[in-house]
Amino acid sequence: MTSFVGRDDELAAVRESLAQCRLVSLAGSGGVGKTRLAVETARALDSEVPDGAWFVSLAHLTDPAQVAQAVVNALAMKFSTTNVVDHLVASLMDRDMLVVLDNCEHVLSGCQAFVARVLSMAPGVRFLTASRQALGISGERVVEVRPLAAPDPDAALRVQDASRYPAIQLLDERASAISSHYRLTDESIDLVAQLVRRLDGLPLAIELAAARLRSLSLRELLDRVSDRFRILGGGDPTDLPQHRTLRALVEWSHELCSPDEQRLWARMSVFTESTDLESVEAICADHESTDVVDTLDALVAKSILITETTPCGLRYRMLESISEYGRERLHAGGEEQTLRHRHREHFLELANRVGAAFWGPDQARHLAHLTTELPNFGTALDSFGGDDDKQAQRNALALAARLRILWVMGGHLQEGRRRLEQALAAHTTACPERVEALWSCAWVALLQGDQDATRDRLDECARLKAAAGPHTRSFCATWQGSLALFQGDLDAAVEHFTAAAAGHRTEGSAEGLLMSLFQLALTHALLGNPTEAHRLCDEAVAGSTTIGDDWAHSYALWTRAHVAVAEGRLEDAITAGCQSLELSMPLDNQLGIVLVFEVLAVASVAAGRHHEGATLLGLAETAWRKVGTDLQAFGPQLANLRGQAEARARAALGAAKFQQAHREAAGFNYAQVCTYLDILARTYSDDADAAPGSPEQTTLTRREREVAALVGKGLSNRDIAAQLVLSHRTVEGHVEHILAKLGFRSRAEIAVWATAREPAT
Repeated sequence: MTSFVGRDDELAAVRESLAQCRLVSLAGSGGVGKTRLAVETARALDSEVPDGAWFVSLAHLTDPAQVAQAVVNALAMKFSTTNVVDHLVASLMDRDMLVVLDNCEHVLSGCQAFVARVLSMAPGVRFLTASRQALGISGERVVEVRPLAAPDPDAALRVQDASRYPAIQLLDERASAISSHYRLTDESIDLVAQLVRRLDGLPLAIELAAARLRSLSLRELLDRVSDRFRILGGGDPTDLPQHRTLRALVEWSHELCSPDEQRLWARMSVFTESTDLESVEAICADHESTDVVDTLDALVAKSILITETTPCGLRYRMLESISEYGRERLHAGGEEQTLRHRHREHFLELANRVGAAFWGPDQARHLAHLTTELPNFGTALDSFGGDDDKQAQRNALALAARLRILWVMGGHLQEGRRRLEQALAAHTTACPERVEALWSCAWVALLQGDQDATRDRLDECARLKAAAGPHTRSFCATWQGSLALFQGDLDAAVEHFTAAAAGHRTEGSAEGLLMSLFQLALTHALLGNPTEAHRLCDEAVAGSTTIGDDWAHSYALWTRAHVAVAEGRLEDAITAGCQSLELSMPLDNQLGIVLVFEVLAVASVAAGRHHEGATLLGLAETAWRKVGTDLQAFGPQLANLRGQAEARARAALGAAKFQQAHREAAGFNYAQVCTYLDILARTYSDDADAAPGSPEQTTLTRREREVAALVGKGLSNRDIAAQLVLSHRTVEGHVEHILAKLGFRSRAEIAVWATAREPAT
């Protein structure tokens, strides 16, 4: 039986459901903790229900017709007749009780018939069922029991964070009880987090793993958990047989599936992490029978598949232990190679299709789709790259190149560079796919600041021009221009970008033209040619608007901000920068966002708003770390503008205040960043004639501004009252007035506002 750690919220939800509904079913995969949740619910309600709560285990049954007899035995009833069902129902008609039926999945039809009859005849009886599959009868409310929460892979953890993750709590509780050498420390918590993630937060798997810590270290167990069906055995001998090892549990689930369900289970194991209906139908359906929806629905009903609602729609995911068993069955059935070939061909086609559709409306949806499928794209690239067939290797080049939108616009520069370099190293023969991968790799390397690699890749493109596909010459000219721009050679950049734009216009490539235009506009702005920069920005904005593009449009607005800074039109610069962010943030275009932070910082400092400038520089520094590059990669001119702004802000504020603003910004979450930028935009658009921080701007009284400043420093109302020698109630009133006057909904918004409005010195 699995632990109850971290299930308090679920227990409360089940109790609430039982108060409103007479049949509640706990559904979830094997080992997820359904039985324990049912037991704890029964224990909690036993004293509240007049005739008590009764637990009935059905795991030992072999015939659905035995369900009623199992209930009779659990309730210690005795009848002198063989007509058990009728007598049992009659005896329950006047009872007020809760009956818990555990392990219903293998006698589902018997449970359905029995429960439906009792519900219709005995109004005081309620049922709680625990099963991999809900009963599916009228009036049922299903509560899905999911695995325990585990940390994200990139979470920075300390021991005090363990209480936030029930999966870590469970492992720590069980391992501490049985292992003399196990300790949860700041040094070991990352290993624990990796382990519980690998086990999908599945309570049974975690308990089995904890038992192994009697004789293995955390590192040794983690290294061996890939062979989880062998290592995770030897559970509690008093448990049900299917609960003693992970393999037995999964095999038990497999036996309950029909042949069609078992086949789809095995085939869906080719997916990595999750997938959608389109991909399931394309890869897993037989040619003569393409309708897999009913079988898919059955696997969801039996908790083999977990559904997830994402921005890209409904997706299906298997726990890793279930997927691993499916891969075993796929290999044993001789279908593994066929399914893996279908998988990689499908995701190559998907990359081609989404990549072509990206340059138009719905860019955020297309980019989210590519990002969501990144694990499957990685699996497809591994499959193509591991094949000695020349066409497969060319397909690897094509896939890595067509995903350039994901690598650059999705913020996966390091992953993209690795994938492109791998594909290029595996297939060195001249072909159109190699040339496209070369200039795509040049783009990624350039954004990482690796100018030597960029030059080498573009030089090879020039040598292979005979093997190049359409548009290659123009794209190479675009990245030659970018290389010159990032090296500071502005005249050469103009020459390359001009040639590239002309070629892209002739060839009808919106992607290439828009990329060339906004970079050419920026180059002219840096050369001091604002008229030409304005013209090119207008052309880029018009072209983007025509096709419904937001990505290049955002960069054109970013360029407009730079032109406005050069001309001293600082309010216009802030406006253009904030408009650029409005387009970049829904795309989650991290590179575009951080570049706007930089130009907003330059504009703010130039306007004498040094604290805002320091805050924006802090936001930029945090964002650069996430992107995996820095402003130096984009050329000396932009880096110099930033350096000058930082120096001026530091001199005006003093080192201590500058660092404080910098650190505060680094701690902003996404919502606080959005609030700060909204305040910044409104400050310049609505209050341009008032002095920064003045009462005319804020409409706050002097005392309210003092209170807001202390909220911004993280003080509670009680702390503020003590510092200002006011009553606690008076401070509460000031905070309410501040919220009302500024149109805010939370103290967090006041804190961000106060940080943004701190006057420069």
